Amino acid sequence: MKNHCKKSGYTLTGVIIFLVFVMLLWEGTLSQIGSYLRTEKAFRIRQNQNDGFTHALAWALTLLETGLPPESNYSCLISSPTDSNDIFVMTFINTAGIHYSIDVRPATQLDMWLDEAPETFEEQQTKPGKPEKPGKPDKPGKPKKPDKPPKPDKPGKSEKPDNPGQAKKGK
Repeated sequence: MKNHCKKSGYTLTGVIIFLVFVMLLWEGTLSQIGSYLRTEKAFRIRQNQNDGFTHALAWALTLLETGLPPESNYSCLISSPTDSNDIFVMTFINTAGIHYSIDVRPATQLDMWLDEAPETFEEQQTKPGKPEKPGKPDKPGKPKKPDKPPKPDKPGKSEKPDNPGQAKKGK
């Protein structure tokens, strides 16, 4: 009888080569997915960090649309709508005439003496003849209650009409 065992070692070698090839493909796929996930996470963190700055800068531009700051170098505080712990300082620097440069940075403990950002710059400018009201301006985002106009005086029963003929026609 002849022994036919010469070809039995090639199967094991083929399986090992196949497994090595599959593991190399798997490692390449996982490294690509890991790289993508790290990039996406960094993008999300950066986007969250910039949300407060973006909001503060947008508020500063909105303020400039309502009027000019009361001083040539004016700074005020604004809090982030997404996180109440994030407070930013907006600084308006007059560069030339009506042109302003806006600087937004995170607030420090030394900046807490600054006023809150007003809703408009028109309220900040004092009008001749009217004294400025003391106190802190409202926080941005809170609607102010409008001042009610005075009610016109209605003639009562005790008041006489200007024209006596009108009183007779109405009765």
